[in-house]
Amino acid sequence: KEGEDYGAACSDIVGFTPTREYTGFDSRFNKRYSNRWQLQISYVTGKATGSDDNTWGEYGENRTSSLGASTKFSNPNYQINAVGRLGHDPAHMLKIIGSYTIPVIDANFGFYYSFMDGERYNKNIMIPNDIDPDPVAAWSEAVYIYAEEKGSYKYPARHNLDLRLEKFFVFGKYRVGAMVDLFNALNSDTVTEVETRVDPWS
Repeated sequence: KEGEDYGAACSDIVGFTPTREYTGFDSRFNKRYSNRWQLQISYVTGKATGSDDNTWGEYGENRTSSLGASTKFSNPNYQINAVGRLGHDPAHMLKIIGSYTIPVIDANFGFYYSFMDGERYNKNIMIPNDIDPDPVAAWSEAVYIYAEEKGSYKYPARHNLDLRLEKFFVFGKYRVGAMVDLFNALNSDTVTEVETRVDPWS
């Protein structure tokens, strides 16, 4: 019937309640531009936990409703190790932005540095449908079960430093600027993906 609460009528239809919980602390420092320089610093530490992941992933490989439809409830085995650290869960984030006007050459030098803890992941066991069929997602080739607690591992932390040098020239009533940007000055590499699937077919 319209407006009927199916969750209350069928209380055992979902084995667990999808949850997301975040606790964090944010601190900031801002030195306004004066005496030729300025500086902004921000630091955030936090923890994101729950059973409804906040990442976007391949269908069936993670427990998330971020795409709308979810596989979380189509197989009871999806509830194994379903509660833990969410995928997007950087425990520490630091950003430092600053600039300085160099008096001798009358040019602006700026920088932007960021540090972020890596995102979370865990192993998935890939079980063929003929062993553990998924009655709802019948078109799927396999069921993915968390082999360990959600978010057991994390990618390496990411460092990035961008630099800019900017100089203006005045020609009569015209003002022309020239700038040089250097991105990823530390030449840091970033791990963007790891193989999390234990595949019995490979």
